[in-house]
Amino acid sequence: MDKYGLPEIDSWDSMINAFTTIAENENKNGMYVIGQRSKNELLYLWWQDHNMSYLQSGFDFMFDSHGTDELPNPEDIVYFWETDTFYDFCKVMVDLAKKNVWSPNVLNEQTDVQVQFESGRTAAMSFNSTIARIGANMENNGVGTYAIYDITPAAKASRGSYADGMMSIPVNCIDPERTMLVLDCMRGFPELNRLLVGGIEGRSWILREDGYREPGPESDSYQWGAWAWGINRFDDPMLYNEDERQMLFNKIVESKEIQPKSAGFTFDISSVEADLSVINSITEEYGANFTLGMYGDDLDAKYAEYKQKLKDAGIDRVMEEVRRQYQEYYDRKSD
Repeated sequence: MDKYGLPEIDSWDSMINAFTTIAENENKNGMYVIGQRSKNELLYLWWQDHNMSYLQSGFDFMFDSHGTDELPNPEDIVYFWETDTFYDFCKVMVDLAKKNVWSPNVLNEQTDVQVQFESGRTAAMSFNSTIARIGANMENNGVGTYAIYDITPAAKASRGSYADGMMSIPVNCIDPERTMLVLDCMRGFPELNRLLVGGIEGRSWILREDGYREPGPESDSYQWGAWAWGINRFDDPMLYNEDERQMLFNKIVESKEIQPKSAGFTFDISSVEADLSVINSITEEYGANFTLGMYGDDLDAKYAEYKQKLKDAGIDRVMEEVRRQYQEYYDRKSD
């Protein structure tokens, strides 16, 4: 960005402008702008930019939150992949793919997007709070300097469902009650929890007087949260770093937090499970090609084909059932 005099990225449009400029000038040097996994992290930024919120984690039923925590009307619940909002995203992705913003071989790319960024093969990443650590690794490799940008400054954020951070007990467990007790202890006792999540205090991590933590002398051999995401606690000490960039992500997220009134809704799939299974398979078949612009000039035909397959698979029945169940929830919450 310094090289081409690009302004600070603070919106979707300014991000696209930066991506396009870098691609035009750096492809010849063997660098692509961004590495993408099969579902394309840019899709999540697009959702945020358009105030689209999940009705329930694990499903693609969404609604326009209008930046508030209020309950959406039942008729506003949509299957995102068949909306005009998603199709507009697909058109943008086709344009970026044509400009080689990412590798044309991205679907077969074996190198992790983190490694690509840390080694200087790509110029950007769209990621979670670990981006600061990844950026520091890139700098330590002598590749360049990183910065963190919020391209959706007006968007709101809600905490993920507890179901996104779970450990399950298999059905063939000999003593599930005892196993549940062990999991409860792993998460419920702070000293044990921090030992499992972060390693030995003073060696893997150090607790500062201000309540923050910082890496210990043996942190490389036992990184905080490397495996224990399912037992993380919200009162875990946050990582401290004198570099303000590494504190920025959490500050941004915390400043946006809301608690949507729809968060308690749970969809019972039993009556449409077979339909939903087929629909998910169809979306899986087409999804990556849509979100990475791989259909090119055939986008219109492929999208029409995809929507017809959804209809044949029963998307209307599924959405009718989703809205029916949500209407019951809506009526209870509204009373």
